[in-house]
Amino acid sequence: MALPEIMIGAPETVGGAVAAAAVGTALPTDATSALSEEFTVRGLIGEEGFSLAPSRDTTDIKVWGGATKRRLTTDYQETITVTFMESADAEVLKAVFGDEHVTESGGKITIAHNAVGPSEKAWAFTMKDGDARRRIVVPKGQLFLNADVVYVHNDAIKYQVEIACLQDEDGNTSYEYIDEAPAA
Repeated sequence: MALPEIMIGAPETVGGAVAAAAVGTALPTDATSALSEEFTVRGLIGEEGFSLAPSRDTTDIKVWGGATKRRLTTDYQETITVTFMESADAEVLKAVFGDEHVTESGGKITIAHNAVGPSEKAWAFTMKDGDARRRIVVPKGQLFLNADVVYVHNDAIKYQVEIACLQDEDGNTSYEYIDEAPAA
């Protein structure tokens, strides 16, 4: 079966397929291989999925008379925005607030709120469209809570976060893999 020309970004598993591991963990190099066991699934994400936003700053080189002859990239960044829905899941809370700021014992969770953010992690977002698979891998991402956390009686407590995709040793901020069918 050939890849669909128009793909959707449905999660590989219901509710989300977002996983994180320590920076330096062996990264997947395709969309279908199982993630290494160092990757931990980070809970359900909101129905809006996630967005990957590239940002490029440029400067133009002009010649005499004002014509632009070349455009140079002076800065390139990528940011992923995602909303975590599980506000009482220790793994989600560790992703949002940092491993060292969340303790779990005897069915109780304590979160220390402070200015120190979570450590950088490798991230993998796996999607499907029928048998086809798509995966975005961020070798080095820094997560920041970027929206109000709202506590109300008629909606879920959620954490909207941004993941700044930092350059790896090859200068890449993310990798995207598309495969025709899942591994057997």
